[in-house]
Amino acid sequence: MDAFKRPLAIVALVAGAALANAEPPLIVGTWIGTSTCVDRQRAPACTDERIRFVFQGAATGAVHLDAQKWVGTAYDTMFEIDVARDPVSGNWVHDFETPRGLKARWKFKVVTDGGLEGGLFERPSGARLREVKATRER
Repeated sequence: MDAFKRPLAIVALVAGAALANAEPPLIVGTWIGTSTCVDRQRAPACTDERIRFVFQGAATGAVHLDAQKWVGTAYDTMFEIDVARDPVSGNWVHDFETPRGLKARWKFKVVTDGGLEGGLFERPSGARLREVKATRER
């Protein structure tokens, strides 16, 4: 190995070891809050909900979301998805298309005060359909 390649190989090994020992992403945990309808023209069947979002995952790759809403006396799962970190925005996202042809994106981020913000956005217009605000469950 020549003198130039050796330092690069060492950097790659150190970076790989750091990733292997990294902490789970800040989004991992249980969050309690609200999911509020924003655009009833685009989503007329939308209803406001009390939510609990449970994010589970490791330091790398996708994080699993169990999205639950309050129904009567307990939380009930609405849907489960895997979200991935967008390297440009830093948001955790999941793109999908409904059977009726709606193309949308769930997008979440942990904000500086420790809260969780995000929502559901139409693609490609970016129009917000839902707003999510939550705090970490203690």
